[in-house]
Amino acid sequence: MTGLSSQPLTPSHVAIIMDGNNRWATNKKLPGVAGHQKGVERAREAVEFAVEAGLNTLTLFAFSSENWGRSDEEVNLLMKLLNKALQEEIPNLKKNLVQLTFIGDLDRFDSSLLKQMRVSEKETECSEEKNLDLIIAASYGGRWDILEAAKRLNELSAGEDIEKSLSSLGDSVQMIN
Repeated sequence: MTGLSSQPLTPSHVAIIMDGNNRWATNKKLPGVAGHQKGVERAREAVEFAVEAGLNTLTLFAFSSENWGRSDEEVNLLMKLLNKALQEEIPNLKKNLVQLTFIGDLDRFDSSLLKQMRVSEKETECSEEKNLDLIIAASYGGRWDILEAAKRLNELSAGEDIEKSLSSLGDSVQMIN
């Protein structure tokens, strides 16, 4: 075949669902926290790889809305781990021109973590050419996706309250989540 490059094509956007940290820890006979800490390491490796590979966007699905159903102890541990990871990783993200954005139902997070998330987004805003858009999906799920899509549709549809209409669907919307 002539005219085709022998170089592999690099996708512009890769998404990773970060799942299985507890299973990994259990299989290694370690506490669950060890699995989540390993997940943070893997996320760092994924970001480094994405920058080196020349990806435009990396989305990490890190904390689904279903994770709120875990024990309070585990949820609190995950929130502390996220807060710590943000504080530790922001300098490296800035140095490597990685712009961080959070998506999801962020209002569910406590005010101190939400503040850290917003500070992290602000600190990584790239005024010059950025190497990577890093999107962290947190407290995401089917219901949130539907409501966000409906809000966008509502912006396009004059006066129709689509979110209220979806809320009236009740359990059928929750089943998607």
